[in-house]
Amino acid sequence: MTGQALSQGLKTDAALVLVADTTPDHNSATVVSRDLELASARYFRSLRNGLESLGRRVVHYGHPNQLQDAIRAHRNDLVVSIWSGTHSRNRRALVPAICEAAGIRYVGADVFTQIVSQDKWLSRHMARQAGLRTARGILIQSVEQIHLAESLGFPVVVKPIHEGGSIGISNRSRCESIDEVRELASMLLESMCQPLLIEEFVAGRETCVCILGGPNEFRFFEAVELYPPGKPAGLYDQILGYELKKKAGLTFDYEHVSHLISDEDRRAITRLLQRLNRAELIRVDGRIDDDGFCMLELSPDVHLGPDSDFGRAYEFIGSDYVTFLRDMVSTAEAHYASKGWEPS
Repeated sequence: MTGQALSQGLKTDAALVLVADTTPDHNSATVVSRDLELASARYFRSLRNGLESLGRRVVHYGHPNQLQDAIRAHRNDLVVSIWSGTHSRNRRALVPAICEAAGIRYVGADVFTQIVSQDKWLSRHMARQAGLRTARGILIQSVEQIHLAESLGFPVVVKPIHEGGSIGISNRSRCESIDEVRELASMLLESMCQPLLIEEFVAGRETCVCILGGPNEFRFFEAVELYPPGKPAGLYDQILGYELKKKAGLTFDYEHVSHLISDEDRRAITRLLQRLNRAELIRVDGRIDDDGFCMLELSPDVHLGPDSDFGRAYEFIGSDYVTFLRDMVSTAEAHYASKGWEPS
C-alpha cells in the first residue's frame, strides 16, 4: 500500500524535525574512522529537499541535545532521525529515547529494536530463534580468544559487534587463515575497544530486504541486490567494506530479487519483527546463496537518500523517492493514530 492511500493520514500542519549530523564526504576515511555513519553533505541536502517536497516545514537539529532543549516546541511534530553519533554503542537509541520520554512522535524503530540491532551477536540470536539462517560464528572479547576461530570454516569475516556504516569492516575483513584473523582481530580489539564477531563467509548475492510497516501488516516488503557499477555478476566472493560503501563514493547498481525470498524466510522475518514489535522502517541485510537467504545484520539505521536501497526498491515497483518518504511519514503517523495519539 503506497501513495494516496497512505497520504490520507497525514497531518499536514505538523513539522518534520530532522536530527542529523553531517560530514562533507568520506574521502579521507579509514577502517576505524568514527564518522563513517555521518551523512554526507549531498545525502543531507537530498533528504531535506525530499522532506520539504511533502509540503512540510522541516526543522533541523545537529545533535539530540538540541532536540531535547527544544522539545516543548515539537509536541505535535514528527521526528526523523539519521543522527549517528560516534562512540557510544547506544547512540542510535538516543533520539527515540528522548522522543518516548517526552511523548513526541518519531519515525522508525524504537529503543529496544535499535539496541538489539546495534549488537550483531544479540540480533543473530534473535534471528535464529525466529527461524532465519545465520552464518556460523563466534564472539571474542580478547586477544587470548582469537584461536577459537580455528573451529570455523575458512574464509571468515571479522567485524566489531557494535558498529554500523561499515565501521571496522574493510577488504581485509575477509580472512583466509588464522594468521590473517589474528593480525586483523588484534588491531580491531585494540583500536575499537569492543568484542568482535567472527563468522563464516557467505558467498552469494548481497541482498537488502526493505521493510516498511508492521509488525503485523507490512506496507512495503521488497528485496534488492546491490553490486558495484559494471559488475552485474555481483559481489559473491567479495566483502562489502567501507572502501566500496563510503570511500569510493559509488552509486550502486541494483536488481529486484524479491522473488528469491522464500515464503519460509518471509515468515521468519515476520516472526523476528513481531518479536521486536516496533521496527517499522528497517532493512534485513544478508546474502542469497543456493540454500536461500542468510541474514547478516539488522539495519534500522536506514539510508533515506534517493539512491538508497529503499529508494531503488520503490523504483522497482514503479514508484519513486518522494512516495517512499511520504509513505515513511504516513506509516509513522498511522502507528500513533492506532495508539490513540492525538495532538495536544
